Amino acid sequence: MSWRIALLFVALGIATRLPFQTQNLWAHDSVLYERAIARFDPLNQRPQPPGYLYYVITIRAIDAVTGDANRAMTVVSLVADALAIGLLYRLAARLYDERTARISAAFLLSAVTFWAYGGVAYPYTLLAMLSIGCALLFWRVITRERARLSALVVASAAWGIAIGFRSDLAIFLAPLWLLSAWAAGLAAAVLGAAVVAALTAAWYVASAVADGGFASFAEALRVQGQFVDERYSVFGPNGLAALYPNVYDLARFLGRGLYFLAQLVAVVPLSLSARHIELADRRRALFVALWTCTPLLIYVPVHLGE
Repeated sequence: MSWRIALLFVALGIATRLPFQTQNLWAHDSVLYERAIARFDPLNQRPQPPGYLYYVITIRAIDAVTGDANRAMTVVSLVADALAIGLLYRLAARLYDERTARISAAFLLSAVTFWAYGGVAYPYTLLAMLSIGCALLFWRVITRERARLSALVVASAAWGIAIGFRSDLAIFLAPLWLLSAWAAGLAAAVLGAAVVAALTAAWYVASAVADGGFASFAEALRVQGQFVDERYSVFGPNGLAALYPNVYDLARFLGRGLYFLAQLVAVVPLSLSARHIELADRRRALFVALWTCTPLLIYVPVHLGE
């Protein structure tokens, strides 16, 4: 595992995405983020709740330099895209070995949809980068022999800050935090939980204050939740019928993202050697399974997004 290789992948990510940076806002949500640069008001879809306050602050700062909201968002997408590739190399090297790390990073570097999102005004590459970065820190806690308390505090702080950028990470990464807290011990778990709670509360309070008060922010969350339930969720009027479009869209998006790798995903579980590698470290297998499958608890019954 080499920092030079990781930085090489980051550089390749920037070099391959830079020529394809878009000049116009990508989609409806891009417009909402542009509106949020001028005024943060999730109740009035500036942007959609929960508002992603830290992301809005970031693009607002870049917009102050570029004077172009679309450019501010694509800069974040580009940098997050490249960092995600480098971080995946580091994570795969720690989970498996150097060859697996290079192949994993190369696959993400060449993934068509991830490549595309590195040039548009959407925060999904940021979501990927934060998820990979936090997973790397959680795995570091689990595999350390000493100083697990400090490692868990750092990982918890990173997770708490990441939630301020993408609140869905509060759910997506919770099982990984629990695994790392279990490995670190009770005292470290309590301190780590306090750090996460404090940082999450800080994000919520800051969002509410920026939105004009707690009542306004709570109403924004309620309205958004009702909209998602009524249109996408199994918990709304569509009931179980909502599963089909959610699963269909998930399969379609995965197919576009994986392309020729889709066949490998189907074949690998049938390989005896692949199963042996995975089951050789059941702790790692559980970690990867939880990291991969936890988002399905939202994407399948509630809402997939774009």
